Amino acid sequence: MVKFIDKVAKYRAYKLRLFMTDATSTVSAHTNYIIRERWSSSIDDGFTAIPNVLLKHQQDLEITCNELCVLIHVIMFWWDADQGPYPSAGTIAKRMGSSTRSVERHLASLSEKALLVKVKSDDRKRFDLSGLVKRLEGFAALSEHRRVHKYPVEESGLSPN
Repeated sequence: MVKFIDKVAKYRAYKLRLFMTDATSTVSAHTNYIIRERWSSSIDDGFTAIPNVLLKHQQDLEITCNELCVLIHVIMFWWDADQGPYPSAGTIAKRMGSSTRSVERHLASLSEKALLVKVKSDDRKRFDLSGLVKRLEGFAALSEHRRVHKYPVEESGLSPN
């Protein structure tokens, strides 16, 4: 068993070196290496990029903990920038250990907050996250403004909305 595990570890290290060699930029290879260093083989099944600004401004966006969890599950299915994710409420509920109805309520609440919109496309119901992205861009701009100008945003007249 130990020999098998050692072979698997060597193969994964080999795959990682190939990936890093073929990477389009040194930065992405370095980022992938750092992620691999932190999470080891647990990322072999993939990982989801969540902007820090979403977590930092969860309260400002009025997103509850359960809504954030549902939102992260939706984001997990967002593979292409030009195609919205399309997980079912049932799939999310199963993964969260929650009821489908609870997930539907959380999705409806996120929709009421204009953070996501359900749209019909190609016989699928996809989620449009452009509202969330726009709000996060606003918060990111405020953070950058604070960092650069070292004075409260309130004095600048900027708003994240």
